[in-house]
Amino acid sequence: KQQVTVGRPGAPFAEAHRILRTLLLFSRQTPSADGHVNGNGNAVPAHVAADALEPQVILVVSASPSEGKSTTVAQLAVAFAEIGRSVLVLSCDFHRPRIHQMFGLPESPGLTDVLSTEGLELADVVRRTSVRGVSIIHSGIFVANAAELIAAAPDFVDQVRELSEIVLIDTAPVLVANDASEVMPKA
Repeated sequence: KQQVTVGRPGAPFAEAHRILRTLLLFSRQTPSADGHVNGNGNAVPAHVAADALEPQVILVVSASPSEGKSTTVAQLAVAFAEIGRSVLVLSCDFHRPRIHQMFGLPESPGLTDVLSTEGLELADVVRRTSVRGVSIIHSGIFVANAAELIAAAPDFVDQVRELSEIVLIDTAPVLVANDASEVMPKA
């Protein structure tokens, strides 16, 4: 399925996501007396480029199903790719994953497979999309204990951060599952 931002770049819907992208790029830039502080609270010298201060991991959540979080993630991925950023979409909706369908990709091994299989790495399950600069990691095989898998591997978000400039995380709605709450501290 072709994304609206790609197929109709002048559409108001596409422009709204570009505005959101720009707001996200600048939202984490907090100046301090001796330079800057990034989103993690670390001091950054004033001479460091603004690009170094942008958020690397963005978690998109909703309260209930069908509120548009997967659509927002897909459109933001395309909007970031438009300005030359490498984007990795991480599907953490283990109950009703569909972000891969928005990019025309089949189900494939993904995050749950990596977290539950010895020797399988995150880089092994990255899939390129038809949108230049956008890759995806599928949620993987269904497991009843996805939140426990995530809690047992708290460093997986740090590992994903190394694979791309921008990581967008699509999660299950917070009123349906607690999966998002396990990822929130790293985003």
